[in-house]
Order: sequence, then structure tokens, then C-alpha cells
Amino acid sequence: MADNGKVVEAPKLNVTQQRIADAADKANWEWVVVPDHDLFGKPHKGVIHNFVTYGPGRHFLDPLIAEQVRTNVANGMTGEMRVMQSQTPPGYLEIMKKIGREPATNPNF
Repeated sequence: MADNGKVVEAPKLNVTQQRIADAADKANWEWVVVPDHDLFGKPHKGVIHNFVTYGPGRHFLDPLIAEQVRTNVANGMTGEMRVMQSQTPPGYLEIMKKIGREPATNPNF
């Protein structure tokens, strides 16, 4: 082909393609910490992502997997916090008040 003086630009990558390209470079990898213990004081069982278990400790992961592992750890902690909170739904309290009963409570909380 003849050189017509035009500069050929590399094709632009969309967001997903760019993230995959960045993940290939180890300079972009991140440290992710999985806690040793959960909020109840029991040993953390780790996080499973794509059939790979990341146990307690530090893991050097590519950005895509690091984001997923961080999200899984955060979601687990959110779930544990919900279990620890003793909030009674307002709708339930309203219904119990209407029918003239005391709401059921757990004395351990």
C-alpha cells in the first residue's frame, strides 16, 4: 500500500477493554487484604472468586479481581453488621401496636 501521509491511530478501547489491558501490566496490580477474623471474632473463611479462594491475609491481584475481592469482603462485613444490629422494622411495630400486642424481642441483644 502507498503511504498517503495520513497517520494511523490505534483504535480506541472501551472501558472494559482498557481495564483488561491495564490488568495485564503488573505495575497496575493492587494489594488486597482479607481480614483474619470476622466481626464476630471467628476466623474468616476467605473469599471465593472464579473458583479461587483468597484466604485471610494480603493478596497481590490484578485490578479486576482486586475490585471483586474487595467488594466481596465489604459485602460480607455489611451482612455481619446487619446481623449484629437489633433494629425492628417499623411496619412490624405498627402492626403489633394495632392488634394490641407487645413486639417480640430477643433478650440477647
